[in-house]
Formats: sequence, structure tokens, C-alpha cells
Amino acid sequence: MKKRKRQTDDFHIETIYDPYSKSPDDTFNEKYQRYIEDNDRIVELDGLTFYKAAVIHKVVLHEVGLIVALPWEINPEKDCIIVDENGNQYEYRGCEMMSFRGEIPEWHFKMVFAILSFPEGNIGEYFAKQNIIKE
Repeated sequence: MKKRKRQTDDFHIETIYDPYSKSPDDTFNEKYQRYIEDNDRIVELDGLTFYKAAVIHKVVLHEVGLIVALPWEINPEKDCIIVDENGNQYEYRGCEMMSFRGEIPEWHFKMVFAILSFPEGNIGEYFAKQNIIKE
């Protein structure tokens, strides 16, 4: 009998940027504390406010995409364009929602796990919302 392929058979997630991790056992609570202590996590470039990603995951399901942990101040909106410091443009596709048992961590209220398209060029460390809404 032929084995039926399931949707999740092609699922793959890979951490490609994790600057606040000091060990493989670090929790996101620990990474978030290092993130908020980083004085270089927000920069201004060409009139845009860029936010450093706390972590970036490459996700493959039906297509390749990114999940980028950014502060809520970036304020992503449906159909907006996100740019990085390298000039890449990303389609904002929504956000990943978390669920918790017990106490909800502080970072949950201050970070967004943005789902972005995968760029052609090198992925940056800093992201900004472009003021242009795609059509």
C-alpha cells in the first residue's frame, strides 16, 4: 500500500539568526532580557525606524517564509511591506500566536512573531515598516 503524504511531511523550521542566545538551553525569557538591554536594538536609517530582530526562523511548509521576533512598536498591518537594512522587501503575512498554561510572560505583550515572505538577498538584522501599503 502506498504511503499517503501528509502536509506536515514537508514541514521544516531552522533558526537562522539568534544573537541573544548564550547556550542552547536558553529560554526566550532569557533572550528577551538580553534584547531589551541592547542599546543598539533600535536605529534610524533614511527616516525609518529599524528594529533589531530578537530571533529569525526560516520556515518551510508549502513555501519558504520567515518568522521574525520584533517589538510591537513596528506595528505591522495587513498587506504592509517590511524592509530590512539591506534593502530587501518582505510581505507581512500575519503573526504567529502563542498559547500559555499559567502565567503569560512579559515578552508576549511586547513582541510580535511576524510571518514574512522569504527575500531574494541576504536577510538583514534590522526591520522597519515601510509606509507604502501594497496593492
